[in-house]
Amino acid sequence: MRVHRLKHLQLMLFFLILESVHVYAQEVFVVDSTTLNPIPYITMKQEGSSAGFVGDHRGRIVYDELEDAQYTLSCIGYRTRSYSKSELLKLDTIKLPSSMLELDEVVVRPIPPEAFINQAMGKIKDNCVVDSSHATGFYREWIRENSRFLNLNEAYLSFNQPGYLVKRDSFIIALEAGRCNSEEELQFMRKEMDKELKKQRKQAEKNNETYDEEENEINWEVVNPVLMLQLDPIRHPEAPMHVNDNRVNFLDSTTHDQYNFWYGKPQRFGERTIVVIDFEPDRKADDPLFDGTLWIDQESMAFVKISFGFMKDAEKHLIPGYARALLWVYGLSYEINETLVEFVYQPFQDRWSLSSTHLKAEVDLEKRRMFSENDRSSFIYEGELLVQSMDKGALALNGTLFDPKEKLSLQIEALDPNPWESFRTKGRKIRR
Repeated sequence: MRVHRLKHLQLMLFFLILESVHVYAQEVFVVDSTTLNPIPYITMKQEGSSAGFVGDHRGRIVYDELEDAQYTLSCIGYRTRSYSKSELLKLDTIKLPSSMLELDEVVVRPIPPEAFINQAMGKIKDNCVVDSSHATGFYREWIRENSRFLNLNEAYLSFNQPGYLVKRDSFIIALEAGRCNSEEELQFMRKEMDKELKKQRKQAEKNNETYDEEENEINWEVVNPVLMLQLDPIRHPEAPMHVNDNRVNFLDSTTHDQYNFWYGKPQRFGERTIVVIDFEPDRKADDPLFDGTLWIDQESMAFVKISFGFMKDAEKHLIPGYARALLWVYGLSYEINETLVEFVYQPFQDRWSLSSTHLKAEVDLEKRRMFSENDRSSFIYEGELLVQSMDKGALALNGTLFDPKEKLSLQIEALDPNPWESFRTKGRKIRR
């Protein structure tokens, strides 16, 4: 159920991610023409076709082959640009200018941003896919500690999903191919951890018990493909989101008094005019949690993108109670540098549906000792699910059914490893 789905984000803060290494024939980086900052998750589509490629968080678009056609680069807030195959093959960097617009006084200004959000929520039944559908997608999750790769899960998925107004989640996911890798072990507090494990091993031997190494391994898997789909905040909108049993849905009109909303500069997304609404907790809010931005198509009132993160004052919700107690016992201090949750939507025929989900968390942990060196580590966790193709109606699934109660890595290890090399090249290809 959606009621407690955000609670699965609480442990995000202890993990780190590294982008996987792929071998492609060509790559191009897309950056802001003014700041030269990368434009993350930009789309490059083949004109006259639904096929294309999606960039990563560094604005890098990788591809193994191109048709002899024109390709259009598009991203919310930037002008679209079209390039031929021959032009793209000569480029290593593309600079896109922003496309901020003057606010449409007649359409938007008379409506408070809260009312505009309420109207957009009421339009979900008209804008979003309301019947079951079949899709394929690419799932990735990584962790890094101090620039050292710890863990990687990747999977190519085939799944059936319910419509947006269905009150009960019923995602059925099959793993068609995948790979997992754990190259390094955690170094932070390594001495203390080894000492504790040795103590447990001796105690087990003393009691003539079998010591299970796997039971004492750290579980690096924070989320899974089912949870990534369930996190979509506009699914069955009448069901509120909770974090630690607090009602926190900034899209819910009953919690709007806990937030301040204001219009930002409208932006272009292809031929669409996008209304931008920023929000943050009200100073008088009982328990402030999120700040973020909503992007909504002005004409249809369809959600195009939702992005938010936890406020500094919300750190108590990010670290579970038992974890905070553990931190205190070990004399640990932590600093949360960044949290980010993003959802992007794309038109599917005449309806909108989730295009991608992106999660990121960055945290520093430090252990202070009185008579020895201090331990300090910087962790970054990052994960994404990229929906690559969609079809109307549920279809028979290929592959092995995913069990959300079992670790994804164990299920990937049980798959035939041979197909992965052919599937991995589909990693950032899309067909809508």
